[in-house]
Amino acid sequence: MLAWSRDSRCRVSEGALRKRLQIGWDSERALTTPRDQKSFPRAITAFGETMSLSAWARAARCMVPPMTLFNRLGRGWPPEEALTTPPRQQPPSSAGGT
Repeated sequence: MLAWSRDSRCRVSEGALRKRLQIGWDSERALTTPRDQKSFPRAITAFGETMSLSAWARAARCMVPPMTLFNRLGRGWPPEEALTTPPRQQPPSSAGGT
């Protein structure tokens, strides 16, 4: 990891690169996306309400730990599904289908 973070193409610190890879970013995107580009918005709208990720993580509707919520949103889960799908499950919209 340290070698990749020192590569001239890497636009973030080793810690940021490690976090991005841990939450499922593909390696090229993890290396080349500048730090100021967010993987999801600061304000998250779900159930007709807009709050920060930390506020949602404390909300009664959130059924998962804060890191699970962060990871799911970073992977592009719809906010309502990220908040209410029990841990270790896929969002209902990605299950099965044709």
